[in-house]
Amino acid sequence: MALAHSADGNYKVGHWTVGPTMRDITNDLKERLSAVEEQGKAENLRYERDRKALDEQHNTRLADLKAEWETINRLLVAEQRRLGVSPETPAQPKPKMSLDDFFVQVAEKFGTASKQNLREEAEHAGYFVDGGPNGRRTHATIMNIVRSGRLREIEPDVYAPGHKHGEFNLDQHMRTP
Repeated sequence: MALAHSADGNYKVGHWTVGPTMRDITNDLKERLSAVEEQGKAENLRYERDRKALDEQHNTRLADLKAEWETINRLLVAEQRRLGVSPETPAQPKPKMSLDDFFVQVAEKFGTASKQNLREEAEHAGYFVDGGPNGRRTHATIMNIVRSGRLREIEPDVYAPGHKHGEFNLDQHMRTP
């Protein structure tokens, strides 16, 4: 569209008249941008609070189920002894998620985790029962997770959760001067 200068000092663009009476709205836009940024931060905080509450409920339920499993297992061993049958010790339940998902979950649970902490948590959860090279498997798995963006290295051998898909991250956006 062509910009036409009129005799009254205004500019005419199509049906719109633009003139010196228009005010600068830069500050209004900056205030609105700040308000939206604050809303994004508040939404991230709400999400984290809700996620932590859900994780706590989940972990409590899993702890209850594990305690129930152990109790039933002790009863089974006692019953087998009573019957004179050699008690079979059932294997510890296998982990329910992949090692990489487990590492990400641990980092999210604690906020940060060292490579050593991640390895120890995995051993405790039953991931390395075959006695293989745990350090190498831990390192290789962590490096793959970091490359995928699900974890980020914040210090040498210290990891934090990566940014979640769709998470409002101000560092990713250009800020106005």
